[in-house]
Amino acid sequence: MFVLADARKREGLTTRHSMFVRVDALVECVAAGWSENVNTDGEVMPCLYPELLPAMAEAAAADVALPFDEVALAVEAAGVAAGADDSPVERGRRSVSSIVRDARFSRSVIDAYEGLCAMCGLDLGLVQGAHIYPASAPASPDEVTNGLCLCSNHHAAFDRHLIWIDPTTRTVKLSPEILEQAGVNGSAAAFVDSTLDVLTEPVIAAARPLAAMFDARYSYFETRYDWAAM
Repeated sequence: MFVLADARKREGLTTRHSMFVRVDALVECVAAGWSENVNTDGEVMPCLYPELLPAMAEAAAADVALPFDEVALAVEAAGVAAGADDSPVERGRRSVSSIVRDARFSRSVIDAYEGLCAMCGLDLGLVQGAHIYPASAPASPDEVTNGLCLCSNHHAAFDRHLIWIDPTTRTVKLSPEILEQAGVNGSAAAFVDSTLDVLTEPVIAAARPLAAMFDARYSYFETRYDWAAM
């Protein structure tokens, strides 16, 4: 197993440094082949199987951030984590199965909200079913009670940990990064203005997101929501 850190942030250092990795991130990597560890400075330090190192090097060279959940699902579908030596047909079957599972979850969540974004009310069919406790996390359920119907913008902001939802009251809190941008950028201001103060409830009462899913998310990404306590 490899744990990667950004060498550019350590350029010029003349002393060795320690690296702390959460136990749950290591356990997940062993099980899934890929996991996301975040240090106390908020730096994402992925844990991965050695076989995935070339892909990480390619991403670093292209200066792109890999979508964590998508990569984890791709790794699972390819059988890398299991060390399987399967045929191309079997790997293809797993890939398609992952796509179907994700599509089924997304459709169930969208139906529960009647196609409306839970954070802004957009109803143009530009919505997606988003996991609260990420799909790649250990024992994450593909149940509608672990989902939110979100437009692409709010989904992206939620995945980047720029939006915090109170597990009990469902009040919506935007990160200082968004609010700062809203002061100088009209489009960011429009995003803030469009965001509801309280999360919309699903039309189907039984589909209401569980508070435990939010708690699990904040525990899993424990350092990414420090701003929410300010």
